[in-house]
Amino acid sequence: MVRIAIGTLAFAAMAACSSAPMAQTPQQKIVGKWNCATDADNILISGAFDYRPDGLATSSSNIEVDAGAVKIALTADADSTWGFDADGTMVEKVTAMKLTSAKMGGQDMDKGMVDALVQPMIDGVVGESSTTTVVFGENSFVSTTEEGIVTTCKR
Repeated sequence: MVRIAIGTLAFAAMAACSSAPMAQTPQQKIVGKWNCATDADNILISGAFDYRPDGLATSSSNIEVDAGAVKIALTADADSTWGFDADGTMVEKVTAMKLTSAKMGGQDMDKGMVDALVQPMIDGVVGESSTTTVVFGENSFVSTTEEGIVTTCKR
């Protein structure tokens, strides 16, 4: 009887050890949908980001620019690539961005003004890369660029 009890306890201990959760890599932790926000240099960006396991990401963002007397509100959809370097830093590159709306002072911006002022900013983002240090929480992460710009994301 004692041998059966010891055998049962040994089996239970082995099962518990084999089912212990494995530590996730940063790549595994970031996959999925996140709501993120960045506030830097009078620009507030907030939106939904979807990091896919294949190293691609999509996002839909609201961008608010406070230029003193002028307030601009933009919405844009973007595609990007992402990955983690061996040192744990994350590298993202915007591969496409489409402006979906532009307002100044709460009013739709004139197409000519969008073409002259806003579209060049959007076009300038495409092809740009950023490197960030990422710290994960239970259902969140904080990324900080080399320039000290902080983005906070939550599930």
